[in-house]
Amino acid sequence: MNAKKFIGIILVIIGAVSLYGFYYINTKVAEGREQISEAQGKVNTTGTLFSLHPATKTVGKQLTNYAQGKIDEGTRLANEYAQYANYLMIGGIILMIVGVGVFAIGRKKS
Repeated sequence: MNAKKFIGIILVIIGAVSLYGFYYINTKVAEGREQISEAQGKVNTTGTLFSLHPATKTVGKQLTNYAQGKIDEGTRLANEYAQYANYLMIGGIILMIVGVGVFAIGRKKS
């Protein structure tokens, strides 16, 4: 096996691993976004319940501010990981295309 074929196969394998990483991260991000959505619903409900009376409004804000901060942080992280996953997808596709091209060139010359 010549070097171009070998390099082509390696690039295709690395591209496939990158695409698997994209799939895995996207799955976990989707799960995280679902949990964030559920938590946001609970925070909204709590805020609504405590805002019914002016005396409980400040207590409700104190209770929900901490949770809202955590939800916002989780959303930020989910967005970051989704962006990383997109980079993996694009890189994986490019590596696979280049790998197939290198493999085909290596095959023609031998």
